[in-house]
Amino acid sequence: MRHGANRPGPTEESTFCVAYRELAPGVLSYLRARGVEDPEGLTQEVFLALFPRLGDVRGGMKGIKSLVFCIAHARYVDEHRRRLAAPPTTGYDPAEDPRRSTSAEDQLLAVEASGNVKALLND
Repeated sequence: MRHGANRPGPTEESTFCVAYRELAPGVLSYLRARGVEDPEGLTQEVFLALFPRLGDVRGGMKGIKSLVFCIAHARYVDEHRRRLAAPPTTGYDPAEDPRRSTSAEDQLLAVEASGNVKALLND
């Protein structure tokens, strides 16, 4: 009962809306409880992955719920693996950085203050 290759039909669209309203809060809580960096974004990804597969789901809302949480878990595992593979990062605090250099503007103001501007222009 598909209405196009990748587009669910009208009944599937309304089913998707119901599924989103009923399941998104639970998916969001699931992802937050596992400490993902962007639970809202990952929740959206879960439902984006669900949308084209709605026509293939069997079992009504129970089947949809099962698929949604399978997708959510897979996305969580993907993010966890990505974080483990990424090198550790630390925040940057300019006040703690010992490297210092004057800006080009400060250097120019120092030259202007010393009166050497004309000498530099003549060189």
